[in-house]
Amino acid sequence: MRQRADEHGLTILLTTHSPVVLNEFSREPSQVYIIERGPEADDADRSEVLPLTEARDPNWLSHFELGDLYAAEDIASQSALAAVGA
Repeated sequence: MRQRADEHGLTILLTTHSPVVLNEFSREPSQVYIIERGPEADDADRSEVLPLTEARDPNWLSHFELGDLYAAEDIASQSALAAVGA
């Protein structure tokens, strides 16, 4: 898919919760984004897109597979982490 996108100058937007798919981006965490919901009830319909490398230290991320971190709840949106008590 990446090769075809590069050949045709395309950008592909993919959403997933799959650790397997996230592991494919472990060497390029700057290509992964987190979507944050608004923290207040009246902000629930507002979302913010945040690069993973702004939410977590890129050097730290480089030591792990992203899908494994997601499965262990070490990376997710901050609101999702708060909901599970992380």
